[in-house]
Amino acid sequence: MGILNGFSAKICDRSGNGQHNSLRANAGVVLNEPSVLALNKYSGEVLSVGSQALKLLGREPKDTEVYRPIRRGAIDNFEISQKFLRALISRVQHNDHPRRSHLVIGVPGSSTPLERRSVKDAARDAKAGRVDLVDEGLAAGLGAGLDFENEQAHLVIDIGGGTSNVAILASGGVVSSVSVPARACDGRSD
Repeated sequence: MGILNGFSAKICDRSGNGQHNSLRANAGVVLNEPSVLALNKYSGEVLSVGSQALKLLGREPKDTEVYRPIRRGAIDNFEISQKFLRALISRVQHNDHPRRSHLVIGVPGSSTPLERRSVKDAARDAKAGRVDLVDEGLAAGLGAGLDFENEQAHLVIDIGGGTSNVAILASGGVVSSVSVPARACDGRSD
């Protein structure tokens, strides 16, 4: 029995400080974009997402604001994150059946219950039907093809743009997981 047999996920998402990745069952990576969103300053309309929005960063017109919705591995602004997820979900959904998607989203191992609820709420508000959260360490282990059928422990280190996640995985689950912020990665010295 595989570790993901309980999931019937259509889309798996991983939003990080630097990149957002979406994978669809039987299709592989369907989206790999920078975690950046450009909005009209006055109407709140989404102008661009991902690499197109990143091109505007530092060069945006007066009526445009460019945001990074994820900072230090957590949602920085709920409304912006919701618009970001909604735009990405619409890009990866099949056009022939626009029903609500089932998302599996990777979250940092040491995220608080409030941060986890914020991620779920943002995804639901972005028109996701069902949302399941999975520890980023577990997701990294699955992506690396680790064998979870035996009791052997695995140390998984997921190095991201804003956080690094260190997890110990054994017997098909997470034994311990912690996220460490990478303060130098966002250009701030605080």
